[in-house]
Amino acid sequence: MVFAYRLDPTTLDPLFLGGRQYEDITELLYSTLLHEDANGAFTPEVAAVVPTKSNGGISGDGLDVRFRLRRDVRWSDGTALTAADVAFTLTEILNPANNIVTTQTYGEIKSAVATSRYTLTVHLRKRYAPILEGVNVAILPKHILWRAPSLNNLPFDSHPIGSGPYELKRWIRNDVIELVANPYYSGMRPGVHEIDLRSIPNDSTALSMLRAGTIDGSFGMDLSLLPEVRTLSKYSVLEGSASYMKALTFNMHDPILQDRIVRRAVATAIDLPAIVSRATRGAFDTRDAAFPAFRWSYDPSARYSQYNVRLANDMLDAAGWHRNADGGRYRAGTRLDIEIAYMSGQPSNEEIAIQLQEQLALVGIDVTLHGFSAFQFFGKEDPTTNKHSQAVFWSILEPPDPDQSTFLDCNGPQNMMSYCNKSVDAANLAALDTYDRSKRVVLYRIVQHLLARDLPFIPVFAGRDFDALTKRLHVLNRGAQIDTFQDVAAWRTR
Repeated sequence: MVFAYRLDPTTLDPLFLGGRQYEDITELLYSTLLHEDANGAFTPEVAAVVPTKSNGGISGDGLDVRFRLRRDVRWSDGTALTAADVAFTLTEILNPANNIVTTQTYGEIKSAVATSRYTLTVHLRKRYAPILEGVNVAILPKHILWRAPSLNNLPFDSHPIGSGPYELKRWIRNDVIELVANPYYSGMRPGVHEIDLRSIPNDSTALSMLRAGTIDGSFGMDLSLLPEVRTLSKYSVLEGSASYMKALTFNMHDPILQDRIVRRAVATAIDLPAIVSRATRGAFDTRDAAFPAFRWSYDPSARYSQYNVRLANDMLDAAGWHRNADGGRYRAGTRLDIEIAYMSGQPSNEEIAIQLQEQLALVGIDVTLHGFSAFQFFGKEDPTTNKHSQAVFWSILEPPDPDQSTFLDCNGPQNMMSYCNKSVDAANLAALDTYDRSKRVVLYRIVQHLLARDLPFIPVFAGRDFDALTKRLHVLNRGAQIDTFQDVAAWRTR
């Protein structure tokens, strides 16, 4: 079967794919210790059981996590996958010689040791509640890679050996990635023997291919195209789980936006329900917009914004930003203007950005829009990491665990907002130090109310993917997964 796929990757090495826009390829080629659904529930995959304190998998002091592995898992070359492979993978992630995209979730790992052929023990520096998610990475084959001085730029990157449901047949750069069922796969035998990922530049191209019937599906279709996609008789539109938060984030180093009153005025001046409904053609609304960030600890009573233009004007007046004859606002000779960066090429993004600009103009805030292409947005010009942008409207991919310390803590490695609240840091730290979910829920609800007060970001809507798939394909569990190919082996043709 042939599917449209955006942005052909530069490598198939999972250490570089992870944490970026290509995670779904890892679901096809590689296996992980555990299977995790959209609600953060774990089931065994390569591991035979999910480690817990009650079954002895997590030690009493919470510093050791032991995994017992299945004995029937094999690499696509027929070699047995053992605990040595998992220990090797985690050790190489921590090896500074390797150019890993991110090591932020592995900082508390002291070591990973294969204590027997099918037993792995992960030693922690301190208790770390999301450790199961942290070590749930695509496993690499030690027997192929162990002699390499580093894992950078190896032939393996273009011709990988994995233990997932599919193996690489052929890769024509910027054209197609051809995958066939892995004959040694230890899970359910894939119902679709071959999957080809056809590289395309944008969703408009995917729509043209759907109209022509030359592809079997396209994943994550732009919302503005859904009405037309739904008219195509040979395809169904399937809806996934809420997997990301669309948000307007603020740069706290900016002299204008470091003022909480200004941020609150921005949130109060925009009619988010109307903006979102219009831009997404009614597919999304603003209710539970922050849900993907906190999942099972989400507190709907934490309110981030409420539309009231008169109140927004009063706030800005009280903060010393007064209207001039030109309709704009000034304070001490400085004009109240904000640049909002966003990823261009997606019609719904463009429309939301324009509506934000129009509505903020009504209260005297001058907004300049700066669109970045997808390559710029995820490259060196990335406005979410260079801290040069005043505000960024973007999709924040959220893992099922509600820990947001890397994004929110004063020294968090992903804190592009430069947000700092010691009470938030303390609650996050306490939540990471316990494996008791009920205690973590209480702590994360404290965090949410502090965020609703401080407004380092405004949740806009909880996003989920809409996929156009041929009616010949039967996809199971689409509503309980985040990654496109998470349960791909269960796919069947009618």
